[in-house]
Amino acid sequence: MPSFSELLGSGFDETAFAFVTNLKRFQKSSTPYITDRAYLEGLDAMRDCSPQQLFPTPPLPSVSERAIARPWQLSPYGLQYRVKHLTFPSAHPLGQVNNDTVHAYYLYRPGHEQGPTLFYLHGWMAYNPGLWLRPPFSWAEPLGLNIFFMEQPFHMHRSPPGTSSGELSLNGDLMLGLEGVRQAVSDVRASLAWLKTSQGVEKVGLLGRSLGGLVAASTLTVEPGFECAVLDIPAVSPHSSIWRSSYTRLMRAELRKQGLDEQQTAAQFEILRPGRFKPVLEPERIMLIEATADRACFPEETERFAQEWGLTTVKIGFGHMSVILSRQSKRAGREFLARWLS
Repeated sequence: MPSFSELLGSGFDETAFAFVTNLKRFQKSSTPYITDRAYLEGLDAMRDCSPQQLFPTPPLPSVSERAIARPWQLSPYGLQYRVKHLTFPSAHPLGQVNNDTVHAYYLYRPGHEQGPTLFYLHGWMAYNPGLWLRPPFSWAEPLGLNIFFMEQPFHMHRSPPGTSSGELSLNGDLMLGLEGVRQAVSDVRASLAWLKTSQGVEKVGLLGRSLGGLVAASTLTVEPGFECAVLDIPAVSPHSSIWRSSYTRLMRAELRKQGLDEQQTAAQFEILRPGRFKPVLEPERIMLIEATADRACFPEETERFAQEWGLTTVKIGFGHMSVILSRQSKRAGREFLARWLS
């Protein structure tokens, strides 16, 4: 029997998803997104690739740094932090205008530039870096951690002209979705190399939420440089999220217009499923947060992934959109980060 918070959470999810879907109908580009059939047929070869082949090590990036004012949207957080806006070319370019330049923000406390740092990966459709810096601050600031925030492919500054933030991540062109994840992993690894080599940061923890959780989990199949990781309601089963959630109904409609069904897209989504690999980080250094009423990243898929990786799961009685309000989630996350980054 679902608890009251679970019923409220699932209902809030469906209401929020309906609102976002209607909003996206108005914002959507008039350009149709079409999956290349030859690309789909060639995915069988990629299913045999190792994680190292899917996510090769990028070179150390040449980073441009610029000091900027602390975003006003952070108030009242982070008064003692300074901010650097960083840009560098992605080592996995996709040929999309704006997207192939990585934008990131390093928030640090003066005198502690080399201190333990929380690397944060936002979810799908995050649209404003100042606003979306607030969630990691509620985890990091009480622990005195610095924060590294990376804009994911096709989001914010990386949105190609005429598209909304995140539009190209999930649409009828499956190649963009898969290659966007591969690009994101490359960009995360390049950013981590900059933090450790150029800034001298020794301890970096990884926090990924929703789509960011998928990228974080994929990164952990190849990158041993993180001290620990928190996968917060991660989208570790793309197939389930695309074909079952009302959050992605517009993408399903685009695929069906092309005559594509679940079976025909299964190979692409299996390639993106991190549970088929093993993490290079010890399982005890990875915490998984599951929203038990999640209507986008379904609990049974999250639990299957936890079993595949041997992870301990913190279960929160909220939905996908409402779990960000959970004090239990933040408390468990902070305790875990303090254990490994203090």
